[in-house]
Amino acid sequence: MARKDDFRGTQMHCVVCMEPIPPERKWDAVTCSKQCTKARKDFGRSRKDQVQCRYCLRPSTPEERSQFMAWRRAQKKAAKEQETKIDSVDAQP
Repeated sequence: MARKDDFRGTQMHCVVCMEPIPPERKWDAVTCSKQCTKARKDFGRSRKDQVQCRYCLRPSTPEERSQFMAWRRAQKKAAKEQETKIDSVDAQP
């Protein structure tokens, strides 16, 4: 089994941009910067989102997501129309 000391002097590279990882990063870091860490995290999230909901872990398909987005747009539009209707009633003398 390899020990941590066996890799001293070995140059590690970022898994996102393939740049060398700076020595000031943690010894077990796999990314070279905060931007690469965020890009790696976002990539993992997008891969998972293709299969299941990030929040409820329910399996989802692209069709289900598009239906949900259409439903949300309709809900927002209805709420906005209701809001303008109330505003117009309040504005009348």
